[in-house]
Amino acid sequence: MPARIRRLLRLVALFGVVVVAAAGCRVQIVTTVQVESDGSGTVTQAVGFDDAALARVGDLSQQLQVTDLEQAGWTVDDPVKEGDTTWVRAHRAFADADEANLVLTQ
Repeated sequence: MPARIRRLLRLVALFGVVVVAAAGCRVQIVTTVQVESDGSGTVTQAVGFDDAALARVGDLSQQLQVTDLEQAGWTVDDPVKEGDTTWVRAHRAFADADEANLVLTQ
């Protein structure tokens, strides 16, 4: 993932953290790596907003700009409500351990 995509993800996360810190809301950031037996797999970056944080941020479908992520090979899911948290997830596949390391270090 290019540095600008990494900065974009950090900016989105920072934006969420700042908004919720000021309001006492909760934002979660989760990175998951799933590796298959052949060394291929998927990296998933997820940002979760509780209801109070989501109320501050507004409609995530309209707030998030994901064109750069998609151009860099990421798939960005629509926001989904799970329990009392709304999640936005971005996924990127990798073919082997070397590519996984590149994705994780970006």
